[in-house]
Formats: sequence, C-alpha cells, structure tokens
Amino acid sequence: MAKIPDLAAIRDWCLTKFQPRGSYAALSDIPTRTSQLTNDSGYLTVVPAATAETIGGVKPDGTTIKIDADGTIHAVSSQELAENILGGAS
Repeated sequence: MAKIPDLAAIRDWCLTKFQPRGSYAALSDIPTRTSQLTNDSGYLTVVPAATAETIGGVKPDGTTIKIDADGTIHAVSSQELAENILGGAS
C-alpha cells in the first residue's frame, strides 16, 4: 500500500521553491517603454565633451583630426594637411 505524503512537508517545500502568490508586480505595473523608467542611479544620459582633464566625446573635424573605421583618432600629418589644402603632393 502506498504511503500518504506529508502535506505539511509538501507545502513547506513549495514555499521555499516558489514565490508566494501576490508578492510580485502586477503585469500592469511593469514598464513597457524606457520613458516610463527613472534614472535614480544617475547613469549618464549624454556623453559630456572631452576636456584636458576629463574623458568625454570628441568631434573630429575631418581636416586636422580624423577617425579611422575602427574608431582610432589621429592627427593629420603636416604634409598630408598641406596636400589636402594645396591639392596634390608638394
């Protein structure tokens, strides 16, 4: 004959494995758009401009400072700059 399970033990096990009913957010309380969220941790929302003291965003002018396809920023050599301005090799 089969042993009758201890219902209290089953209930206690379930309480440790599953979230109790009603202790979670209702579906209507879960944000579906980022505009519904609050930046209460103060994460950056805009990249500040770079300065001599602070890392930030830079805008290469395409003439004296260029950016490669891989994101590397470099200054244009004086020879390359002269060629670009004067047209052709010197």
